Amino acid sequence: MNESVAIRYARALFEVAQQRKKIDEVEEDLQSVVEAFQDEEIRKVITNPRLETHEKKAIIDSIAQAVTKEVVNFLKVLIDRHREAELTDIVKAYTTIANEARGIVHATVTTAVPMSDEERRILIEQLGKSLHKEVHIDEKVDRDVIGGVLVRVGNRVYDGTVASKLARFRQQLIS
Repeated sequence: MNESVAIRYARALFEVAQQRKKIDEVEEDLQSVVEAFQDEEIRKVITNPRLETHEKKAIIDSIAQAVTKEVVNFLKVLIDRHREAELTDIVKAYTTIANEARGIVHATVTTAVPMSDEERRILIEQLGKSLHKEVHIDEKVDRDVIGGVLVRVGNRVYDGTVASKLARFRQQLIS
């Protein structure tokens, strides 16, 4: 799915949830629905183009007691617009938007070796201070970075790796 389409759907649902003060509840329900859609049989039924829209909506109505009205209505809109297969991307976008509203940012941190608890704490603290947000990190280990740290926050990259410094140094020598 086009990422901007997922963001538009997510933002629309977020605005409704925000107005009704149900941001967290809607997010939890969306996560539950995505988990249910991980089941191959459920996913095949919901994304089956031969199944009529009203039949898909009947399936959604059967879970109506388990999730908020906002999520049920949102799922029906996705069915009407034939976007039900895009639910996972939309939920990821919703979570990102909700976290932004909460002042939380996710960062992907790549290092050559796993970080110690102390290094992780310091990195989170420093990122939080510079971004003025609460930071949650996903850690990756990649021996190719040689040393240092590569941090991705949204579309921003902070590259303090030895590999990139060596590449820049090599480029300077060539020039």
